[in-house]
Amino acid sequence: MQIKVSDNIGFCFGVKHAVELSEEALSKKNGKIYSMGPIIHNPQVVKELSDKGLTPVEDIDGIKEGTVVVSSHGAGAKLKKKKGIKLIDATCPFVKKIQERVDRLYKDGYSVIIIGKKAHPEVKALTDFTDGRAIVVKDAGEARELELNGSKVGIVSQSTYSQDTFLEIVSILLNMPFSEIRVFNTICRDTIKRQGSVRILARDVDMMIVVGGKNSSNTRRLVEVCKDENRDVYHIENEEEIDRSWFSGKESVGIASGTSTPGWVVQDIIDQIGRYN
Repeated sequence: MQIKVSDNIGFCFGVKHAVELSEEALSKKNGKIYSMGPIIHNPQVVKELSDKGLTPVEDIDGIKEGTVVVSSHGAGAKLKKKKGIKLIDATCPFVKKIQERVDRLYKDGYSVIIIGKKAHPEVKALTDFTDGRAIVVKDAGEARELELNGSKVGIVSQSTYSQDTFLEIVSILLNMPFSEIRVFNTICRDTIKRQGSVRILARDVDMMIVVGGKNSSNTRRLVEVCKDENRDVYHIENEEEIDRSWFSGKESVGIASGTSTPGWVVQDIIDQIGRYN
């Protein structure tokens, strides 16, 4: 069995940044340490940090003391420092730039459109910078239903969203009668590179395995990209989910990972597949 590994495996810069800040806070052993939601969308890493003392919480209302680490997805503009609590901002630097862009657009009187998924924590935080008034559009169908005639519109994207979907939606919005439209492609470079790499790899192998959290938006998107090019695609979180029968009659397998998947998890999977040879 030939194993081909996609480019850009392992953590992206923003995820690495968030994990390192969390590890640093834990190493100081200075009281209880919390994270605003899962620090990243990877169950192995979240468990590893949890075992060391990092406790995910949905909000800080019930916390009276300790340290709160803001996840890589960011937090809303209304998150304020609270007496007795130390805040550590582990927001991905790229996401922070999107927050600044949305904040500026809203203050300048633009109707903000965010291309992404409403339930994603990054999008929720971005929406908060518009006092909840941003319009979230997930696909072309929703874009066609918009009625903002005459408005000044500013468009951004969830950083981990599909480049193809972003361009499709923008092309629809550009044909609407807005008085002014400003478009910012805020999909992170790492996400774009990974989507391009897996598309090429999926065409060149008999099957694909995409490694990453089932709750990871960018990992699920990689799965979708692979399925556009290959019938046999499996999304797994660890080597225990591998089924040997998948490889029957196959000569090659491609391995890809989401931005929040640690390199050691990918290596464990490669090692497991290698044992079947």
